[in-house]
Amino acid sequence: YGVKNNYTSNEVSWAFDDVVPDISFVFLSNQVSNNDYTNDSSINFMVRWSEPLHTDYSFNINKLLVKKNGIKQSLDKYKLTTTDTNTHMELNFDPSFNNKDEYTFELSSNIVRDYAGNSNNTSSSFTWTYDPIPPVLYEFQYTTPLLLDDGKITFDLSWSELLDPVFSVSNVNVVPSGQGIIEVSGNVSDFNATFTFTPSAELITDTRDFTFSVSGEAITDKAGNQGANDVSFTWRYAV
Repeated sequence: YGVKNNYTSNEVSWAFDDVVPDISFVFLSNQVSNNDYTNDSSINFMVRWSEPLHTDYSFNINKLLVKKNGIKQSLDKYKLTTTDTNTHMELNFDPSFNNKDEYTFELSSNIVRDYAGNSNNTSSSFTWTYDPIPPVLYEFQYTTPLLLDDGKITFDLSWSELLDPVFSVSNVNVVPSGQGIIEVSGNVSDFNATFTFTPSAELITDTRDFTFSVSGEAITDKAGNQGANDVSFTWRYAV
């Protein structure tokens, strides 16, 4: 009889992995980015991880932390839809409230693990301000100059929030046009400016009305909202 030799392999396959998974926010083309102010009713963004995650410790929507004006939020208060793949999750966030609010989205450390048991060791966050509220122009403030006050008038204009671009003297219309010089007196601040109007020299013996106005369409806030209203006043230059 022949002799059969039986061989048993004792080889063990082992892969050493000490690389921690990275998980972070990714902003989609033409969508919101960190520290943006927009009037979009909803935003799209992505959560992406660097390697396959263990099925028991993978990313899910409950691992996303959302704060509104610094206060932790329950996600069931918002319209939040997701699309999952093996490498990322795409999200659409709808605040469902018509108020100006700052939202912070956070991914904490140690919320996911890879198959080797490595956890993410860094956090990630971004902030988005939802602003559907248009800026408001307040009424001009001025005092009628004295007869010998060089014929000038100084007036103030204020608005309700930060503008982008900043307010410019070119936003002020004067009718009739070309009959004097309007200048900014000092610097334009975040919320107001002071202007000086000097009629043309040939008008020093004339009496006429000047109308100063600013259109709401001339201003926008950081979120792109146009002004909510127009303002104007009429001043008579009398000698």
